[in-house]
Amino acid sequence: KTPNSLPMSLALRFVRIPVVAGVRFSSSAGHVKDLGGTFKERESAAENIYFNKEEAHKLELLVKKMRRQVEPTVDERGADKQALQSILAQHKISANDAAINDIMKW
Repeated sequence: KTPNSLPMSLALRFVRIPVVAGVRFSSSAGHVKDLGGTFKERESAAENIYFNKEEAHKLELLVKKMRRQVEPTVDERGADKQALQSILAQHKISANDAAINDIMKW
């Protein structure tokens, strides 16, 4: 998964799409039975779908905002890289820039 698809997949775990019951007919009297209830169920289901989509969108925006806040600045990354090189040097381990970058990503 790409990092950009993660928020939507997390949000979709919580999205529930309700199943709307069909219209029931009374065979003996020929009248429609529970028609009002079915319309209420459909209206409720439509509201649930709408609000679930809205919440999923807002969650996705929140995750993007959090990522921007969590991402380190260039200065912070440089300081972390120097600290890592210092720790490796104390243990007499030499690593090139690619190895340092891989460790930093991990």
